Formats: sequence, structure tokens, C-alpha cells
Amino acid sequence: MHPTPQKLLETLQAFHASAVLNAALQLDLFTPLARGPKTAAQVARALKCPERSTGILLDAVAALGFLAKADRRYRLDPEAAAFLLPSSPQFAGATSRIVCDPVLWDAMGRFAQAVRHGGTVLPIHAESHNTKFWETFADHSHALASPPADYAAHLLQRFLEERFPARVLDVACGSGVYGLTVAARCPGAKVTLLDHAPVLGAARKRAQQLGLTRRAEFVGGDMFAADLKGPFDVVILSQVLHHFAPPVCEQLLRKVAKSVAPGGRLLVHEFVSDEDRATNVPAAMFAALMLAWTREGNTYTFSEYKRMFGRAGFLPPVLHAPPRMATQFLVAEIRKGRGRR
Repeated sequence: MHPTPQKLLETLQAFHASAVLNAALQLDLFTPLARGPKTAAQVARALKCPERSTGILLDAVAALGFLAKADRRYRLDPEAAAFLLPSSPQFAGATSRIVCDPVLWDAMGRFAQAVRHGGTVLPIHAESHNTKFWETFADHSHALASPPADYAAHLLQRFLEERFPARVLDVACGSGVYGLTVAARCPGAKVTLLDHAPVLGAARKRAQQLGLTRRAEFVGGDMFAADLKGPFDVVILSQVLHHFAPPVCEQLLRKVAKSVAPGGRLLVHEFVSDEDRATNVPAAMFAALMLAWTREGNTYTFSEYKRMFGRAGFLPPVLHAPPRMATQFLVAEIRKGRGRR
């Protein structure tokens, strides 16, 4: 067989699919179909959009596999009914508010410039003091964060039960889902949630929903400047380290180490690259996003994390790679003689 340009074309056109699905979610295309199949004209009336453009959108969404079409009527695919209907308890469509945020689209649209520059060329990026993106992230990351948060709680539950009443610190907590899920799984555990003050609104709401307000403390501030206090039995760093170069990661890890109780644990949740950096597709693509969105961020290999952890005062981490998850977990114990007493 001769090579064809099909893969090349599919890759270059992949953003078309993102734009179509994002538009469908913005327009609430799926809700009119919740009660049964409808024609393009019926959906157009519900959305208050022209029939022609609505029909093109419906056909594109059907071609992506989220709708089925028969006799000029469209109906929800089971996956769409579960994850794309705002009324569904499994609704994951809010993820589009993060993945398709204009600032990230702009970052990837200027990727060649980022390569030439050696980092982001955006005036407002991941490390800017403007917290609007991170407020959006905290408000809409539930579907992304819940499965890994459940897994993190599974990893830590037995350890925390043995250290009752345990103290947990969730650094750059966003929605607070990691620390709060751990606290919910471990009765008596108290969790400190640290992030910029405007971002903590989502964490406060989630704590209230889970009935954990009395076991949660909210600390507003920058993680590099704030007093982490402690000692904590567990410190969680979820999707934090990839924003920075290794020396900055080590600086943060050394600071964290000082707040960990003797025998305590650090849990890091990240995209962990394979050692050749070219096999793990999600990690490689995320590294590309970090190049476009941060000054020196990257994804790191297990050996690189092992080195960073060691320099910060932790024993070699244990890598956990749950099936059907693009991200991994590293759990490390504080080295004897380190941590607060």
C-alpha cells in the first residue's frame, strides 16, 4: 500500500470537530432532543436559529457520532444523553468551557511563535496574576477532576485512617475536589484548601454541597508566598508542577516538604511522560500546550520526578497508572528527619 495524506489531513482538521462540539454546547443543541427525535426545523425553532445553519450543525454533530439521524430526524446517542445533556447527573459538557477557552485557543493558534520564542507569547498566560481563567477552570472542572480525585482518595484512604484525625493540604486546589473527596472518604480528616482568593469560591461551594464546611479551612494566597503551616499528614499537588521548569518545581517541593509531618505523604497527580517522550500521546500533547501557555512549563518523566522529589527531601515516589486514565499519580514519603514535628 502506498502512503496517503489522510492522517495528515485528519490531524490538521481536528480543530473543526472541537469547534463543532463546542458550538453545540454553547447553543444547548442537545436539550431540545432530550424528549425524543426532532427535525432540523424543530430544533432550529427551539434554538431560535436559522433552519439551514442548524441543519449543518446537526449533521456535523451526527457525523462525529453524538447524534443519530434517520428519516430527517435527529436523536441523541447514548453517550450524548449521558454526558452532553445539562440535565444529566453525568454532564461533562462544561469541560468545553476550559478546553475551548479563547485564551487556550489563542495559545495553540500561536504555537509556532511559542516554539521560536521558547515559551508562551501571550500577554496573559498561566502564570499571570489575572485569575479569571482559573476561576472558570474551578467552576467547570468537576467532570475532568472527579475520576482522578476518587482514585487519589482510594490511594490515600488507608494511610489517613491510620493517622486519625488526619490533616490534608490541597495546594492550588481549584474547585477543591481532590482535598474534599479525600476528606469525604476519611471521616475526621481535616482539609486545608489553598488557592488565590477569587478561585476559592468554587471550593467553598463544593465543601458546602458535601457537608464538609466544618472540616475545611480556606487559605487565599499564592502557593509560593503563603505560609503552608502544617504539619500535614498528606499534601496534594494536582496538575500543578507542569506549569514550571524543574528548578521551580524543586523550590515548591522543598517548601511543601517543610509542611509535611514525619512519615507523611506527598501525592502528585500529573501527566507523566514516557522516558522517550514520544510514546505517551496525551503527555506529549499536554507538553505542547504548556509550551504555548506557560513560560517554562512541561510534562516530566518518572525519572525526572524521582530526581526532583529526592532533591526536595522525599523518598523515591511510587508511580500509579490507573487504567483508562490519561494521567498518573506519584506518592512519596517524606525522608526521615525532614518535615515539621
